[in-house]
Amino acid sequence: MFDSTASKSMFLTPDEIAREWRCTGAHVRNLINAGQLRGFRVGSKIIVKASDAAAYLERGATSAAKAA
Repeated sequence: MFDSTASKSMFLTPDEIAREWRCTGAHVRNLINAGQLRGFRVGSKIIVKASDAAAYLERGATSAAKAA
C-alpha cells in the first residue's frame, strides 16, 4: 500500500492518505496533531512519509491483534 520503494511518491498529503484509508483528511490531520502519525509542515502544507503511514497501519494492526 504505502511502499516507499515503489513508483509512488515518497511523501503523501493527509488527503492522499485519507483516500487510501477511506477516512477524512481531517482525521489524518488529527492523528498528526495528536502525535500518533508523524507529519511535517512544508510551508502551508502537511506531508507524511509513506513509510510513516505504513508504520502507523502496522502498529494499529498489531494493537488489534493483541486486543483479540
